[in-house]
Amino acid sequence: MTKLNITISKTTTDNIADFLKDISREDSNRADATAGINLANIGIYCETIAIFNAYPKNKISVADMKVLKTSLQDAGMTEGNAKRKAEKTQWAFKKMRKDSTLPTQATPEQVRTILNEDYEVFSEAKLTSVFNPKKPLSKAETIIKQIFGEAKADGNGVKGGLDASDFAEFVTLYDAEKIAREIRVKAEAEAQAQKDAEVVAQDETAEAMDELVGDDITSDDIPNAQADLQDNPFGGSYPKTQNLTELDNVVFSRSCVSLND
Repeated sequence: MTKLNITISKTTTDNIADFLKDISREDSNRADATAGINLANIGIYCETIAIFNAYPKNKISVADMKVLKTSLQDAGMTEGNAKRKAEKTQWAFKKMRKDSTLPTQATPEQVRTILNEDYEVFSEAKLTSVFNPKKPLSKAETIIKQIFGEAKADGNGVKGGLDASDFAEFVTLYDAEKIAREIRVKAEAEAQAQKDAEVVAQDETAEAMDELVGDDITSDDIPNAQADLQDNPFGGSYPKTQNLTELDNVVFSRSCVSLND
C-alpha cells in the first residue's frame, strides 16, 4: 500500500465547502459578483496550498494528489473541478517551493498574503497565468534558458546552456555590444535634440515675421500705404501714381490733338 504524506483535516474541507457556497451564491448575481468569486476561488487555493507547507518533496505525489482531489469532491466539487483545482495547486506549490516563498508553517491567511504580495495573484485566472509551467516563455526568458540551461527533471544538474568557452565569448560580445548600444542611443538622443531645437527656431522665426509684417492687412489699408509712401522724404524719386480717370483724360486729349493735325 502506498504511504501517503498528507492528511486533510475536516476543518480544511469545511472551509473549502464554505468557499464553494460563496461562489455559488455570488454566481447567481455574476454582474456584481466578480470580486467575491475571485476572493473565494483564491481562498480555496490558500487552503490547498497550505496543506503542503511542510511537504517533504518538491512535487506532490500521485497518491497525495488523489487524496487532495477526493477531499475537494467531499467539499462539494465536481470531479472535473476538483481535478483542475488539484492540478493548479500542484503548479503553485512547485513554484513557491522553488522560489522559497512557502514557509513550513504557512497558514491559509499567510498563503493569501504571499499570493497577493509576491505574485500579485488575486484571481484564479492570474494564478493560472503565473504558475502554469507550460506557459510560453518571454523573449528574455528564452535567451536566459539558452545561455544558462535549465534544471533537470530529477533536480540533479543542469541540461542545455553554454559551455565554459562559449559563455566566456558571450560575456565578451555582450559587454562590447552593450557599450556600442549606449553610444548609439546617446547619438540618437543628441540628433533628436538638434532636430527639436531646429523646429523650435523655425517656429520662433515664423512668429517673429508674422509680428513684423502682420497677417491682417486688407485692401482698405492700401491707400494709407500709398499716402505713407508719398509723404516719405525720399518719395520724390518715385513717380506719383495717377488714378484711372486722370489717365483716360490724358489719352483723350492726345487723341484730339492728333485728329486736329
